[in-house]
Amino acid sequence: TQCSGKKTFVCPGDASKVACDDSAMIGEIKLWAGKTIPKGWHICDGSSLSKTTYKALYDVIGMAFGGFGNNFSLPNFKGRVPVGIGYATSSTYTYSMGSKGGEEKHVLTISEMPSHNHGYTGVNGTGYPDGSGDSTGAGAPHSYPRQSQLKNMGNSSAHENRMPYLAVYYIIYTGVY
Repeated sequence: TQCSGKKTFVCPGDASKVACDDSAMIGEIKLWAGKTIPKGWHICDGSSLSKTTYKALYDVIGMAFGGFGNNFSLPNFKGRVPVGIGYATSSTYTYSMGSKGGEEKHVLTISEMPSHNHGYTGVNGTGYPDGSGDSTGAGAPHSYPRQSQLKNMGNSSAHENRMPYLAVYYIIYTGVY
């Protein structure tokens, strides 16, 4: 075989492209908490690699994460979390290989706010509804239309949008060269 007794992995979609290794699959991504990246692995930081030098990895991931000319890009997990490809049954979003989205901070739009109202409570006072003054007269209860404006609250700043997290490296196996 091409792999001389080592593990053999056929690339999806093209059985002529084979990845081999004793310990990991070319293109495998793992979490890493070490200070030094192991030999044959690269940090998933969007780096550009040579299609020729890293042919086995290029045969697995291609240009899914970008690239130009004779280079292709590694996935970039800096500040990101992975999501499974496809779509959830309760979602209209479809996630394809290499797609990205989301934001660390977000300013809510009107359409994103839940439906709500703001109450107003007035008190009895002096004055007449057809005269000067901004309150109803004392005495028997009456209801009169009244122009009032509630004070604006908030400041339209972006709010924190990240789930609780613990930062570690994502590393990808490129093979030992």
